Amino acid sequence: MLGVGRDGRDLCAGRTPESVARRGVGKTKEGEAGCLALFQFRLSYSPPRWRSSASAAERTCGQFGGASPGEGLSNTISNLGLTRLDPAFAQPILTYEETLAIISESAYRTSNLSLARAALDALRATWGGSAIGASLTGTALLTMILEEKYIALFQNYEVFNDWKRTCYPNLLPATQAYGGNIPARFTYPIAERTSNPDNVPVPGQQPRRNTNDPVNATSADGSACNAQKP
Repeated sequence: MLGVGRDGRDLCAGRTPESVARRGVGKTKEGEAGCLALFQFRLSYSPPRWRSSASAAERTCGQFGGASPGEGLSNTISNLGLTRLDPAFAQPILTYEETLAIISESAYRTSNLSLARAALDALRATWGGSAIGASLTGTALLTMILEEKYIALFQNYEVFNDWKRTCYPNLLPATQAYGGNIPARFTYPIAERTSNPDNVPVPGQQPRRNTNDPVNATSADGSACNAQKP
């Protein structure tokens, strides 16, 4: 998670986003790596891309207070921005930004680089970003597309599917308790387990991944995939 401290006092206290992100502010250790990746992607832009997930103070300071996994919020720990905390906030699910990212990646993978760049430029324009230019090609273009989508879909479950599909960002698991894997499938919901127990496998017999969701040996950036193991 990423956001604004309860009273803003922690935001300019000299902490670096990277050190904070390594601690994580989620409820599971697996969330820490994704938190760090999100910070790094957002900070790589000029100005940094925070959108509605952070406050004006946070965008100005560029510094955050983090929590250990499972630790509750306090005045020294960043929370989501007021826009996202509003009970009336409508979480985006199907968006124009996602559509542009899908068009861009699809065009890239079918060697239509002009369309890939045009869709990516349109996606970047939604937040005031400049055109990428014709010189961006290959892995650099693909990872730019995936980064833009990763940021634009903040709090959307599709980034989980994209990570499983591309191993990008190339996250490091916070624990080796699962054989070096970040969990790659959701568990059966409680309603299913209680209403249909005879057809829900016991945890030890459930697969680590779905059969139509194979392990990636390499990340989209060309490096060995860190957290997807057979």
